[in-house]
Amino acid sequence: MSLFQLLRSEFKAIFTNPVVALTVFGGVIFYSFLYPLPYINQTPTEQEITVVNLDKSQASYQLERMVDATPQVNIVARSGSIEEAKEHLLNGDVSGIFVIPEHFYRDLMLEKSPTLAFAGDASYFLVYGTIVEGLAHAGGTLAGKVNVVRLLSEGVPMSMAEQQYAAFHVNMKPTFNPEIGYLNYVVPAVFVLILQQTLIMRLA
Repeated sequence: MSLFQLLRSEFKAIFTNPVVALTVFGGVIFYSFLYPLPYINQTPTEQEITVVNLDKSQASYQLERMVDATPQVNIVARSGSIEEAKEHLLNGDVSGIFVIPEHFYRDLMLEKSPTLAFAGDASYFLVYGTIVEGLAHAGGTLAGKVNVVRLLSEGVPMSMAEQQYAAFHVNMKPTFNPEIGYLNYVVPAVFVLILQQTLIMRLA
């Protein structure tokens, strides 16, 4: 038997066997649509958190509004204590806890660095990272505003105060995952797994 006849015989056996054809070709097409569906939105947004505001000052409420305004985070509850917030997290009502400490406003006025605490469910790393990103962005924005006000009170012009409130500026340019999302991160590896599974099932 020549090589051409052997190849023709093998292809005929593959295409005329409905089980093999469905597994090899139908499986690839089916999985190609099935696997990307959970990641179609690319990045998680509006993650639900609860806030524990132990300071209850105007500045702390302003920080709450800034956190809630970020696309990454959505404040759905306000807890009176850390223990109450922990119960919300353990029950699955929220994905994270944001704690504003006591004397938050006082420390800002004294040019100290108050510590903002966060606890969250890190089972899904991108979800956890999204919440941290939103909180960090809101906290950094408020800190920048406070620094600008302080510089203006010292007689620094607005144009210079806006440039000097931060020691450095970050310009992030993702290279291999421009959307910083699930789809480009997960699906290429999943397709390799699909091919491997279908080939193994074909051999079996």
